[in-house]
Amino acid sequence: MDKSIAIVFNGLYIGGAEKFGVALANKFSNHGYSTTIFIFKKLDSPLLGLIDEKIEIVNIQRKSKFDIVLHKQFDREIRQRNIKKVFIIGLFPLFLIRILSFNKNIGIDYYISLHSTIPDSLKTYLQNLFYLRFVRKTDSVLFICNNQKVFYTDKYFFKPKMAEVIYNGVDVEYYKPGVVDILKNQKEIMKIGEKEPVILLAATIRPEKGHAYAIESLRRLHIEYPDKSNAHLVFVGGGEESYLDSLKTLVKKYSLQSFVHFEGSQRDVRKYYELADIFTLTSFSVETFSLAALEAMCYGLPLSLTNIGGASEMVIEGKNGILTNAKDIESISTSWAFLLNNKLDRTEIRKIALNKYSLDYMFIRYQQAIN
Repeated sequence: MDKSIAIVFNGLYIGGAEKFGVALANKFSNHGYSTTIFIFKKLDSPLLGLIDEKIEIVNIQRKSKFDIVLHKQFDREIRQRNIKKVFIIGLFPLFLIRILSFNKNIGIDYYISLHSTIPDSLKTYLQNLFYLRFVRKTDSVLFICNNQKVFYTDKYFFKPKMAEVIYNGVDVEYYKPGVVDILKNQKEIMKIGEKEPVILLAATIRPEKGHAYAIESLRRLHIEYPDKSNAHLVFVGGGEESYLDSLKTLVKKYSLQSFVHFEGSQRDVRKYYELADIFTLTSFSVETFSLAALEAMCYGLPLSLTNIGGASEMVIEGKNGILTNAKDIESISTSWAFLLNNKLDRTEIRKIALNKYSLDYMFIRYQQAIN
């Protein structure tokens, strides 16, 4: 059995797809695979510190967004290393290494891992439609939930010959209550009362993640549910300054400065899972099968997720959370009120993560897929 593999990224952004790719690369490396990571942007990501030291990192700088000759260097690099399996994270790097390269590298297996569902714009939809044309009939396409597979079939008319659904997984021992020491006065540092409830949203701060709807929902929660007027909303994740400023302006407009906390990008999010009472995502596009939601489940946190992507496959309503309607402030705030008032069994929620979404189980499925 060939034990060399390449994991290909456009760039190591701090996002779910990139965290997934790094975790998968580490697993392959730890199981004896000669693993190489290829990156087509500058090496300036905090995720670099999470990559196993045995993994070789090859940085092929693209000279423009649509670098039509980058594929030549990539082809040369994988031939030099005798790599026979190439695992591509996302559609754009697939396009970069396939453009003008349709007849090369016969005998190499390509696996395309897709990590988005509803596009954030018509432009993105049309780009994806174009990029998908670079998937060959001999490629294996790996979806991360069933709803995503159905969406690509219905909206992109995409029916790959070889396709499989493998759910994301997380390190259930790393994300475990009590493992990380947090300051006993952490809430005090954040100016949150000891008994004041905390709603956590961990996601890159981009418009499609719906942070503005979360702020609107907190305002409604305070108004419609007076007993929850002391609830706090904690945002973990970085983003563009201009968009962050617009969110802070919205917070100020509603006089919620004492209740909305922007914690920025964090290398270790675990202390926030320890503090939180519930976990929420208010995305209205792109979101597919959130790693952050799985991490939150490992802490037994009830989930309030907008019903897009694979959320309906993750949430068992009444057992580990509630599904809400995207962009629906009433639906989101009502779900928060319910989850704060009706304590779901946190031990059972963690068991769901252990049984269905462990990183070890995910890796077994990927090993089976590539062999």
